[in-house]
Amino acid sequence: TTTEVDGKFSFADVPNETGASYFVVAEYRGVMYQARIEPTQPDANWRLTIYETTSEATSLRVTENTLFIPRTDPERKHLLALELVRIENSGDRTMVPDLSQAQPMGLLRFSLPPDAVELDVQSTLRGGNVVPVDKGFAMTTVVPPGSYDILFTYSIPYFGKVLRYTRTFPFGATAFELLVTEEAGKAESSGLQPGSDVTIEDKKYHRLIGKSLDTSSRVDLTFTGMPLPTFTDRVMQPIKDGSAARIGIKSARHP
Repeated sequence: TTTEVDGKFSFADVPNETGASYFVVAEYRGVMYQARIEPTQPDANWRLTIYETTSEATSLRVTENTLFIPRTDPERKHLLALELVRIENSGDRTMVPDLSQAQPMGLLRFSLPPDAVELDVQSTLRGGNVVPVDKGFAMTTVVPPGSYDILFTYSIPYFGKVLRYTRTFPFGATAFELLVTEEAGKAESSGLQPGSDVTIEDKKYHRLIGKSLDTSSRVDLTFTGMPLPTFTDRVMQPIKDGSAARIGIKSARHP
């Protein structure tokens, strides 16, 4: 349908099918907006808000950032990490990344440890792609005004019982928490304060907390006491991954 001058719109003869979901969708300046509606209320006034756009990311701010280290993989010597970020666009314009620029400064960026692998990203934001950038990854999605959640998992290889890296905050963080289980080792940081331990799904997590971190903040993290593979693990790993060479042994026949 086409909106009237004052923005009003209507749809006639929409079938009301049991179990179906209905959405009003509009495109403005290359950005798609949608709102879910209930056709069982035909006289209701449904509002779909659209925004002007900007390529500036100055209105973006991370309000919550939690990094979980739930366990390790001793055989591969990897820390397994799960990170939850809530980002807010506090402005009145949709941030649309300028993909014509070579620099990723206008993208939604996230920090990762060096050599992090097996990245998987999920988000309540719609569209866009995940692209690697210096010190982490970025998303090419648009960000309308409001709050959104990004969940990503990855693993961090370690080569001894100590792992160190520096954490950055491209959009700052009103609150940052690091939670590490006892089985994954111990975490220390001069830039974070110890918090009370918490239990999540029967696992006890030690907690470090940082508040009011700005875009120039740097937090040095040190992980110690991670478990190393046992002798049996080291012997069996080449067999598990198929890299062990087969050795043929001829049988001896006794007279």
